[in-house]
Amino acid sequence: MFDWIYELATHWGVVFGAVALPFLISAAALTLTQYRQHRRERGALLPASAGDWLSKQVKRYAPSVEVQLHSQEGLDAYFPGVDAIGLSQRTWNGRHIEQWTIAAHELGHAVNIGRSPEMASLLPIARLATDAAWRGFAAAFLVGALFGSSWVLGIAWTFALCAVLAGAVVLADEASASIKAMEILREERAVPADELGRAFADMRDAFSLYAAIWVGQVLVLIWWPVLQSTAVIGTGVEMTQDWSIPALWLFFVLMPFFLLRAAHVVTQIWSPEPVGSEFRLFTVMQREAQWEFFTGFFILVIVAGLYDHASGPVFVLSVTLAAMTAIGPLSAVGRALVLFPILLTLRKYTQREQADDEALFPETRPEGAAPALMALYNNPPWYLRLSWVTNLAYLPLVIVLVAQIAF
Repeated sequence: MFDWIYELATHWGVVFGAVALPFLISAAALTLTQYRQHRRERGALLPASAGDWLSKQVKRYAPSVEVQLHSQEGLDAYFPGVDAIGLSQRTWNGRHIEQWTIAAHELGHAVNIGRSPEMASLLPIARLATDAAWRGFAAAFLVGALFGSSWVLGIAWTFALCAVLAGAVVLADEASASIKAMEILREERAVPADELGRAFADMRDAFSLYAAIWVGQVLVLIWWPVLQSTAVIGTGVEMTQDWSIPALWLFFVLMPFFLLRAAHVVTQIWSPEPVGSEFRLFTVMQREAQWEFFTGFFILVIVAGLYDHASGPVFVLSVTLAAMTAIGPLSAVGRALVLFPILLTLRKYTQREQADDEALFPETRPEGAAPALMALYNNPPWYLRLSWVTNLAYLPLVIVLVAQIAF
């Protein structure tokens, strides 16, 4: 009995360990970078807030770029689709080199993309692709191991390779933006020479988080022969029309939910719901997150209930696609459960006193100036609409189950 438990635990440990490896390495990197930042002494106040400084710099380096204030904390990014840089209030208000470094890094993205306009689509596609490909790997690896399917494991390897290649593009973009940011900061007379070292250290730490995820994905590819031979758990059986299976009754009960979800996704792709305020935007985003979570959860429950009653290439492929819709929201819950105690501990032991500049309130946006996220959601580019199609990946499973029951 204990041998069986040990063997099963080993299989599942290999499967979930491989899927979570990039996250685990990035969590370790996050802990290390937060500790480094805590040990690093805070520099002197700079003559202007990061938001005001960035607003002046874009006129010199990227005149077409708009600088926007975002009310949500932690949202600092360049949005090539609308050619805008968004800064959170904390970053906008900051007058230390940390906040100036963030602003300079996002300006580095804008300058680099301005030199090569075709990158405005390529880079967002690479970021979406690396996330989607790793979800595909996780789904295919879990399903392939669960059903003992070598060809599904081959699909998993292909997804992992795509994630690594797309991640390499993202890493190159991040490194290039940091290099350009350092050039901008060196040319800024208001930045003392000793502050440049802090700026470089901050960018190195931020880059290490991206690199940690990519290294984890590369390690999975390197160890793939071992993972493939160790992870196989079961084989499944041929699908039957046994009406005593609870999962089939649950499927019928949830059929309206799945169809309503599909109609909602198609509507959003074809004609996105207009949002007129940031509050409305984040309300819609939270609602979408709830849709994704419950859809993924219900799909996993049905798949678990059918595991001992169904197999075959068509069924296994449909399960693999359906699992892709579940991996994203459920892995987000798992990441939150792991990161919460880590971040709580870091906050307790590395929290700094509030800086004087954090009490400042920046100038408000001009009336009618839509933030970048609102513009992206109201008129999403084609690659963003295409990424939403992955939310419909559970439909083949629905079709297979209906066909099996009907015929």
